[in-house]
Amino acid sequence: SEAEIWFSRIARLGVEPEVVSFNGLMRVWASLGDPYRIGLWLRRMSGMKLQADVISYNQAIGAAAKAGDEGLARTFFNRIVKKKLSPTLASYRAVVKPCALHGNRQAVHDYLEQMQGSGFPR
Repeated sequence: SEAEIWFSRIARLGVEPEVVSFNGLMRVWASLGDPYRIGLWLRRMSGMKLQADVISYNQAIGAAAKAGDEGLARTFFNRIVKKKLSPTLASYRAVVKPCALHGNRQAVHDYLEQMQGSGFPR
């Protein structure tokens, strides 16, 4: 993508990208529903010793949801929890969507319970 080309050019100039730079790039792939490309950029972040934040994972969850990949959306959500980040309302909305579309009522119920337990209204 053009965004990736610019990202590479900036890196070649010696500018160290920050998490927010990666998040902007991943937003492009999220809008296209490409969670696999976001996964690639999450790995690159990790390789540069940058810690993805909840926004990074929300982009990935949203892309997986847009692609209809419930399992991958749930995997990215679980990374938020595993890394001891706090899921946002956007995190829950994004992960519940593919679960509901696939008729996974139990998963929807479980996420809504978890969301409510985190202090969000149901």
